[in-house]
Amino acid sequence: MVQRVDGDSGLVAGLETAGQALRARAEVAQADLRARHAACIAAGDESGLFAVTLELAAAAMVLGAPEEAMDLLGAATPLLHAEAHHEHGQVERVAGHALRELARRGVDVDPTIAWDAAATYFRRAGDRVLRWTVLQEAAKWALDTGDHEAALDRMTALIAELEAGHVFAGVMDCLVFRATVSQGSGDAAAALDDLDRAAGLAAQLGLEGRAVQLLAQRGEIDGTKTDWEELARRAEQVKDVHTELKARVAAARTRTLAGDSVGGEALASEAIKLALRNDDPTMFFAASVAVAEARDAQANHPGVIDALLGAKATLEKALGADSGAPAVALLNELPHRWGDAAFQTALKAYREMGAQRVN
Repeated sequence: MVQRVDGDSGLVAGLETAGQALRARAEVAQADLRARHAACIAAGDESGLFAVTLELAAAAMVLGAPEEAMDLLGAATPLLHAEAHHEHGQVERVAGHALRELARRGVDVDPTIAWDAAATYFRRAGDRVLRWTVLQEAAKWALDTGDHEAALDRMTALIAELEAGHVFAGVMDCLVFRATVSQGSGDAAAALDDLDRAAGLAAQLGLEGRAVQLLAQRGEIDGTKTDWEELARRAEQVKDVHTELKARVAAARTRTLAGDSVGGEALASEAIKLALRNDDPTMFFAASVAVAEARDAQANHPGVIDALLGAKATLEKALGADSGAPAVALLNELPHRWGDAAFQTALKAYREMGAQRVN
């Protein structure tokens, strides 16, 4: 995602980078700040008054007194002519940091209002990076609280601004985030659209590995338009073994579903070897299940049992007894799927097959 860059390094560094220190100062030494404020007024020290007023305003925000903070910010505005602090957007930036902190805390304020206000203040300050960061944080907060519509709205606004600023790596990541939200909302078409755009941007940016990962993610939503075997080859070229394995297993299952169960079994068997060579138990199990599915399609019931029991034994040896539970669950389903008589026949044939191997 877009990397956050602090917008100001002056007297008030912002509540994210100096949040802990500011809270401690607000809680322990607010009286000292007020004394300094009064002393600056008495001495006619506009430069010092501007600085301490901003500190008091930010402290008031953190302590849950937004009205007091806004009054202080209003009082500071006429002091902007002071030579030492003639920085455009200083007050707005401080307000943005304070509101951002309040939104994160969710105390004494509606976080939605605080996020929007913080983004607005950073826009007024001319600080695009902090505004973009706030929009991203607001979208994630909305998603975490179950407000998918607000998450989509904020991310759409952010994408538009990043595109206008030609920050295409940021656009790519935001499209992926929006795709996740859309998928969670049941809008698969919008999710696929965004993943297509993100993969295209990744390719344009020379990020072939990322493009491959995004196409695999797209395929998990709608595999019917994904050339899994080609995707596996691309993943192999960029040395992304995990994505290659996902693609190989998906290619195997696609072959089996299309009626080529022999081809599907062959692809899945190769994926098992690759998973074992690269110590990837998750994809080893997925490939083993793909082998079992292909054999089931061939009515090779003893072969199904062999594939699942083989996966169980391999996982338990490598990772412990509990790791074989998923294979056991699939084995327990077989009598219900085939009927008990067919299962017992297959189990007997499997045992005879095992005895022949021993002999």
